[in-house]
Amino acid sequence: MPGHARIPDAAVLPCGNHEKRGIPLSEPALVGVITADGTFTARYLHWAGNPTDAVAALRAIWTDQFGRDTAATVSTLLGHDWFSLRPTGKHRRPPATTAVTGVGHALAAAHPPVRGNVATAARHDYTEWMYLIDAAAQTIRVYEATVHDRWLPHSLHPLDPNTPPAPPDGRYRHGDRVVLEHTNDPHTQLRPGDQGTVAFDQRDSSTVSIVWDSGSTLAMLLDAGDRIRLLTQSPDTTTRTQTNR
Repeated sequence: MPGHARIPDAAVLPCGNHEKRGIPLSEPALVGVITADGTFTARYLHWAGNPTDAVAALRAIWTDQFGRDTAATVSTLLGHDWFSLRPTGKHRRPPATTAVTGVGHALAAAHPPVRGNVATAARHDYTEWMYLIDAAAQTIRVYEATVHDRWLPHSLHPLDPNTPPAPPDGRYRHGDRVVLEHTNDPHTQLRPGDQGTVAFDQRDSSTVSIVWDSGSTLAMLLDAGDRIRLLTQSPDTTTRTQTNR
C-alpha cells in the first residue's frame, strides 16, 4: 500500500500447497507499543498465529526473558522485524533470520518501524492483526484489520494473566480498591500506579468517585479517557452505583 514499507523479502513465502503439507499458513501482524492517545510504533511479524497464540507468546517473553520488565520487552520487540515469536517447531525457519534468545527469530532484512495512530492509520500491507503493548496500563491491546483497511479494537489483555478482572458488571462498588492507569487531567498530582478506594460509581455519567491514598479526591471520567484498574473487590455488595436525578 502507498506510504508503507514493503514486507521484508525474507518474510514472503510461497503459499502453494503448504496447508495440505501440514505447514501452517502465515497470519501476518504488527507487534509493538501504544500510548494512551492511540499513537503506536510497531514491527512486522510474519508468523503471528491467532490472538490467543500471540498474547501467550508476548506474556511469556515479558515474564520469562525480561523478568516483567516492560521497557526492555518493548525495546527488543522494536529492534527487529520478526519471522516468529517463541517458535515451537510448528513451522520452518528460513535461513535469512537471526535467533534472539527467549524472544524469537528476527528477520535479517529490516525496514523502519510502522508508526501511526490506531484511529486513523491504514492497514499495513497484508497484516491481519496488531498486538500493541500499553506500558502504562500493563496491557496488550489487540486490533483486527477491517475490510476497509482500518484497525478495529478486538480485545484487551493484561500482561499479567493473574491481574484481577474488572468488576463483573462493569461497575465499581463502594470500597473497591483501584489503581490509576491514566488520567487526562493536566493539573492533578496523581500519577499512574497511585491507589485509592472507590466511594461510588455514578452510572449516568460514567464517573467513578475515588478517595485516593494520597488524599486527592479526583473523580475518574471513564468516558473522557481516564483509566483505572481493579485491585481488590469490596465485600460490600450494597452500594455500587449512584444515579443522577
